[in-house]
Amino acid sequence: MPCDKPLIEGKGSMRRTLWWLGVAAPIAVLGCSDTGDEIREAPPSATDSTTVASTSGTTAFGDDVGLRVLVSANSFEKTLARAEAAVNDEGLVIIARVDHSAAATKAGLDLAPSTVLIFGRAEAGTPLIAAAPTAAIDLPAKLLVWQELSGDAEGIVRVAFNEPAYLAWRHEIPADTESLDNVGAAVARIASQAVKPR
Repeated sequence: MPCDKPLIEGKGSMRRTLWWLGVAAPIAVLGCSDTGDEIREAPPSATDSTTVASTSGTTAFGDDVGLRVLVSANSFEKTLARAEAAVNDEGLVIIARVDHSAAATKAGLDLAPSTVLIFGRAEAGTPLIAAAPTAAIDLPAKLLVWQELSGDAEGIVRVAFNEPAYLAWRHEIPADTESLDNVGAAVARIASQAVKPR
């Protein structure tokens, strides 16, 4: 991309614009040349993709690119347990549980309850990695469950996951890679099951 072309095209929130100016623009300038290399357009925003229903409506929390965050109607423990059950119901395997708060406690630090579930199935993830090898950095799928312990949101439990549209953009996964939609839909269903009231 010639150095005199704009780095970002289209509209975006102020937060996203500042992120791009602070992160993408310096990288782009350092690598700017007339060799024909191009800088891709900004990734899809959370509001550009299908919205997943949450107990507080159908809007995304915040404006983080590619990240969907839902508010849970359940306690942290129940939300996590429901997420794990939903993973099993989808026929997927929990590969790891990363308990950030337990790790913090071992280090003598305080951290609100925060756990990442890593789950998947080789039949679903392999076609994505074969189509775009860098997708392996984001696979298997992940779901974050955490609880707010301070401020106006104290006690609120949230669930977060990467949106498939963002992963497709980030890794340039071809649109005809069928398993991308399947993986994205499964993760969205798991998150939805975790947050809904019983």
